[in-house]
Amino acid sequence: MHIDVETSTPPVPTASRRMDAIGRAVSGAGAVLAAAALVVLGERITATDGAGLGAQLVDQAGAIVLAATLAVYAAAALSVAVVRVSRTVRGPAGAVVGHAGCAVAVLLALYYGSFAAGSLVGADLLTTPGAASGEAALVAANMVEFGRYAVGFALVLAVAVAFRRIPRWLSISAFVMVVLAATPVTAWVAAILIPAWLGTAGALVTPVEAR
Repeated sequence: MHIDVETSTPPVPTASRRMDAIGRAVSGAGAVLAAAALVVLGERITATDGAGLGAQLVDQAGAIVLAATLAVYAAAALSVAVVRVSRTVRGPAGAVVGHAGCAVAVLLALYYGSFAAGSLVGADLLTTPGAASGEAALVAANMVEFGRYAVGFALVLAVAVAFRRIPRWLSISAFVMVVLAATPVTAWVAAILIPAWLGTAGALVTPVEAR
């Protein structure tokens, strides 16, 4: 008697497919919001002295606070992307992706928030804002930027070393980000690109349990 043995992969439950679709959408939104925050902030911070920077923070307060708000929403959405990418990478590298990715998201919000805080303090809390508020905002932003370099590099390096078990496009893009992040003259470019890269990766990958 011949017995057919079912060897195909069991279908993914509808609920899992729905959650996967939601995860893709939220991750993609994180990438879009991160890019939007960058566009809104643009070249609004151009002064080269404390007094000029303090004045710019007050004059451009609306746009700067909007950029920071977009960055906050981007950070929240990127947390979903972090989960999706870490579950795709798996293993010890996946754990690094989880920790470093969350730090990338938080520091994104803090970077824009440093300027927004200077704007709010100068516009709403001080009657005569001066050089100190502008200088303090710039110092805070640069301090956060150094942290972004570190965790961004850890994130893309962890993804890159898992190249044997992740999609080729993901490993290639991670290697490109590693080169940018490891090169001093382009590390700032990597810090700008990595949040959007993370959101895009989260939108495109398929975690193991969703396959």
